[in-house]
Amino acid sequence: MILAAMLLMLAGLFCLADASWFVSAFEKITVIYGIGALVAGLFKIQWAINSLRRHNSEWYFLAFAAIISLIGAIIILVNPFTSSSTTWIFAGCILILMALCDVFASIREAGMRGRRKKKIRRKRKIIN
Repeated sequence: MILAAMLLMLAGLFCLADASWFVSAFEKITVIYGIGALVAGLFKIQWAINSLRRHNSEWYFLAFAAIISLIGAIIILVNPFTSSSTTWIFAGCILILMALCDVFASIREAGMRGRRKKKIRRKRKIIN
């Protein structure tokens, strides 16, 4: 997940730095990017639901990341902007925001995994 977040961050910075070459293939790239972001948001919803089922008290961070991804994807697919370069600058900002949410959610999830492992070890010590 950290690698995906880093790739999203790089893609977002690239979109912000040089959005001009996107203009020629804008329509197709926008649809592909919007669908990809929508799918990523749906996977994040599943991740949040799985965390809730495991009684993870911090599942709402994952749900927040999912909501941000879905809102960004819907905005990009609807494309309310008139200028294509403005849309790609916005897409770059959404990519960076999604990457930051992914990094934060991954750190939270890793912390919860560590706590679960310690809890299991304590139970094993009590049993032995």
